[in-house]
Amino acid sequence: MAKVKMKLVNIISDLEHLDEVLFRFIKLDNFHPELSSKIASSVHGLTTMKDENPYIKVREHIRDVGKSMGLNITPVLVESTSCDINKISEYGAYIEETQGRYNKLCEHVKEIEQLVREDEAALVQVKKIESLDVSLDDLFSCKYIVARVGILPSDSMEKLKYHYKRPFIWNSFTEDRMSSTGIYITTNANEREVDNIFASLFFERTHIPDFVHGTPERAKENLQEEINSLKKSLQKLKNQKEDLLGNIRDSYSAMTSELENSARIFEARKYVVDFGERVSITGFIHEKDALALCDTFRDLQKVEIEILPPDADVRLSPPKKLNFNWK
Repeated sequence: MAKVKMKLVNIISDLEHLDEVLFRFIKLDNFHPELSSKIASSVHGLTTMKDENPYIKVREHIRDVGKSMGLNITPVLVESTSCDINKISEYGAYIEETQGRYNKLCEHVKEIEQLVREDEAALVQVKKIESLDVSLDDLFSCKYIVARVGILPSDSMEKLKYHYKRPFIWNSFTEDRMSSTGIYITTNANEREVDNIFASLFFERTHIPDFVHGTPERAKENLQEEINSLKKSLQKLKNQKEDLLGNIRDSYSAMTSELENSARIFEARKYVVDFGERVSITGFIHEKDALALCDTFRDLQKVEIEILPPDADVRLSPPKKLNFNWK
């Protein structure tokens, strides 16, 4: 098998056009770059541009926030040739602002969902209170007695007999295999004692909203009206949330792609030797691809491409297999 002929390449540019050079460099799929540290370490005064990549952290932050929102962030085409460091703080502020708006909407949704659950539970109990044939105002506004509506587990029903001498009345509306729905009544003076007894029996109290008045029939109407109103508000909030997520998804996708592009450009600086006003990237390429590489940078002013024999720099050895490890 014939040995593949290699060439040593130096890409030399002024510092001003470095980002443009790197933007084209990271697209090369046939070039084996050498780390700048291999070259700079042997020459006094030469420096490298290896540094912590400032774009990765905010890129990962966007992905984490997007994931917490359930967003599917898809890459978009980015052709930016420069790394604008100011966009890091700009994007960070936008993430904080949009995440805050999203969290507030989620909190409002949870609050209203909880109110709907409470009102629906109260509606179930009010329907069962109808059997008492008593005004809810009379029941819950008594001056000297208190009433609690709720659910008692079936096994606790048997234990009620342990407390038959205590000052309360229990009335069951409905019973099934799992529980009994009912009401207990006691005096103001014995309220805490009786509440403690029922707490020990795992009584699950259902709170009847303050806006519920009149007969159970009227109370049902009030509750249903409130539930309908809450559900309309809930749907409105959910629509706002979906609209916000749609805007965020597009913005986060664009920002993530741009940051990914900037991160790759910045990461490629580990191959750059810094001469001060000029910089260079050194590596190996197949002889047959050398001219195409020159064409990649031909239109850039102040960019020089040196094509040299593979042994021109004794500090470097041609790789046995090209490794495009900058990707």
